[in-house]
Amino acid sequence: MIASLEGKLESLSGDSAVINVGGVGFRVYMPTSTMSTLGSTGKEVKLYTHLHLREDNATLYGFAEAAELELFQTLINVSGLGPKLALAMLSAMNVEKLTMAIATSNADLLTGIPGIGKKMANRLILELKDKIAAGWITTPAAEFAAENIDVLAALTSLGYSASEATHAVVGLPHDQTLSLEEKIKLALGYFGGKYEMAGNFLEQLIAEWYEFQGYFIDSLIYIFDLIFSALFVGLFAYWFKGLKTWMLMSDNYNSGLTTIRIPVL
Repeated sequence: MIASLEGKLESLSGDSAVINVGGVGFRVYMPTSTMSTLGSTGKEVKLYTHLHLREDNATLYGFAEAAELELFQTLINVSGLGPKLALAMLSAMNVEKLTMAIATSNADLLTGIPGIGKKMANRLILELKDKIAAGWITTPAAEFAAENIDVLAALTSLGYSASEATHAVVGLPHDQTLSLEEKIKLALGYFGGKYEMAGNFLEQLIAEWYEFQGYFIDSLIYIFDLIFSALFVGLFAYWFKGLKTWMLMSDNYNSGLTTIRIPVL
């Protein structure tokens, strides 16, 4: 089996790439998340791979992360789910979100993936829920008890993302006496505190903006005062110069009128 490939990126297509390893080009199919990490042609890349063998075909699938490969191999063991559909699932969701959707029985989230209907979503949940809950949900940075899966399901059904729900559940106290309802309330309290902090930050930001706006308006008024003062002085000087010129012309004109030449007889 080909477990990994390391070589030069030779070409890219819509859903695959050709990796040149020692002069041999391997066409590798991969999810969009991996495609986006490859970079430009000629770059050295490494992929974790799965060789899928059929009677008439051998196809190589590649992934940037080992966790993606492991989840891909888990998905294709579900009856009726082939490698192309598993690849589409990993293109639609990252590993964390996909495993969380299965572990929390979120069929609505799964049916949002192209090619996954209600029947397949329920089958994924039925066959993989316990396996994924036991071996996959270890992030972020902490494992939590299996009973909190119900809390995760409740939070995701309320519209919170898998990542948000995980962060909220990780902060729950390890108290076996807490009921499901109490745990959900505590988890919702996490979001309440988070939104309160965001609200305080926004309020402070608005106050600073108004303060800045006040300084800005004062500065504009000062600048306009200077401009108007300069214009007024300029116009006054122009007007005064014109008046002086007019007075000189008027004096010359009046002098010309009053000058009487007496003819000599």
